[in-house]
Amino acid sequence: FHDITASELMLGEIRTVGLRQEGTGRLEDGTLRIPLKLALGQIETGSEIADKELTLGRIGGELTYGGGRIRANPLRVAFPRLSGQLALDADPIAGSLRLAGPVRLNPTLIDKLGTAQSGAHLDFALARGKPWSLRGQIDGTLSALPNSTLAGIAGDPIAIKTGIAAAGGEPVRFEAFTLNSGQLDMAGAAQWGEVGFAVDARGAHATYGEFTLDAAIEEDRPRAVLALVNPLPAAGL
Repeated sequence: FHDITASELMLGEIRTVGLRQEGTGRLEDGTLRIPLKLALGQIETGSEIADKELTLGRIGGELTYGGGRIRANPLRVAFPRLSGQLALDADPIAGSLRLAGPVRLNPTLIDKLGTAQSGAHLDFALARGKPWSLRGQIDGTLSALPNSTLAGIAGDPIAIKTGIAAAGGEPVRFEAFTLNSGQLDMAGAAQWGEVGFAVDARGAHATYGEFTLDAAIEEDRPRAVLALVNPLPAAGL
């Protein structure tokens, strides 16, 4: 039986604090098997978006060590608003780690935007001498928009699909995203980082027709250029 606590654990650029693990391991045919019952306080990746969700987590499953590799499948991960069933494959000698699998964001109220929920398939990788990386596909909805003007223009709910790519020290990129509602169909790309948020998209609106959008929020200063492809019919002329 073991009961281990650690105030801090570093994996490359990722810092995890407030860890506790307890359980009883066993050795079978040269493979060490350890039941996971891990609690943690915070995972710090350097990404404000991710770090906000990676607090007060629990990780369960069975960890195995054999042939120089650490594996777990499934690895059950649970945070207050995030949960997932992941596969872990790590090579401690090479200094590499990979986590991949489905993740779920529970209905979450986002200030001034509404309630978001989504499912995703994410692939996280960490290698010695390289920044961490994350890629995946997200499929979700945004509903209960608090701004009635925005809800009237954009529709409610809004279905969202996007690829996502992130790495240590780089902005989060939303690749080939689509937004669809009863009022709106839009596709484009966006990124969110320390300097702000930017989006470049085009689409069609049920009332205003086809349009292009170039928008950004930099240092809390919004900027947007919305151009209608056929402005006269949209204006009723």
